[in-house]
Amino acid sequence: LLDNFSLFKVPLDVIRTSFSHSLTPRLFSAVDVLLFNPPYVLTPSEEVGSSTIEAAWAGGIDGREVIDQALPIVNDLLSSSGVFYMVTIRENKPDEIMAYMAKMYGFKSKVRNAGGVESESREGGPINT
Repeated sequence: LLDNFSLFKVPLDVIRTSFSHSLTPRLFSAVDVLLFNPPYVLTPSEEVGSSTIEAAWAGGIDGREVIDQALPIVNDLLSSSGVFYMVTIRENKPDEIMAYMAKMYGFKSKVRNAGGVESESREGGPINT
């Protein structure tokens, strides 16, 4: 990925970290495009933030525990023309997330690709809906 950006002389900074307040001072109102692929699979709360591989997908109750921690920080990170893209599944209640962001921060939101991928279950198989 980084080779492609170098080839086309596009500056890129990749940061891999817990989505936490540690980013806010450095990036306050400076992010133009924020892509967020949180751990969103419905799991027991105990699995969220573990030190094992399950932390990559463990979203806790409604798959929202990490998402709900991150949402209040998004507004602080985005520039005045910034956009925020987040991966969710139906079970995360994206309409509820969009309503929250509109009410709290005046965000305008829409679902970009509903139904493009089968829902995921904790066991890894598709959920028939």
